[in-house]
Amino acid sequence: MTHSTARSSGAPTTDAAPRSPNATRFTSPTPGRAPAAAPPEFTDEEVLRQPLGYWTGAASEAIVGFINDNLARGGVRQPHWWTLNRVREAPQGLTRDEVVEVVGASRPYVDVSDLGTAVDELVERGLLATGDGGRLHLTAAGDTLVDHLWQEVLPPTLAQIRAGMSDAEYVTVVRLLHRMIHNVGGDAGFRP
Repeated sequence: MTHSTARSSGAPTTDAAPRSPNATRFTSPTPGRAPAAAPPEFTDEEVLRQPLGYWTGAASEAIVGFINDNLARGGVRQPHWWTLNRVREAPQGLTRDEVVEVVGASRPYVDVSDLGTAVDELVERGLLATGDGGRLHLTAAGDTLVDHLWQEVLPPTLAQIRAGMSDAEYVTVVRLLHRMIHNVGGDAGFRP
């Protein structure tokens, strides 16, 4: 199964980047505001009969869409974001192939086939530069953008996703999902 994050890349702009026609469109609530309608309440018995795959897929589409919509305020989407962060972490820089390898190894359910396009777009925008041996490095503008997104965009985005849930509840949800992935022989490996 391919995770939806890679299906939603587009040319970075300051507006929300377009999604591929195959991706489900998610309209995010206004940042900092709760959704208008509360989700339906189900009895425990009703929940036990509901398909987990549907709910995990729906959660993934909604959360990834919301994150991408907020990253778009900085002109990027997740493939660009992963690329910028992995290149920033590499003291010697990364080649295009290494970007694909490193991102793919850290996110086993993500389609990394469009990372080459993300690299091209980041170079074109002056956020990445190519050095000796085709090694990519962040430019000053790229470094500034990453700082801005980490400090100004992601904290309120992630806070809205976790609104109404304690740290302990969040940890429990993630640990339960890890366990279920493991139970079905999936790859629960992940590197932030």
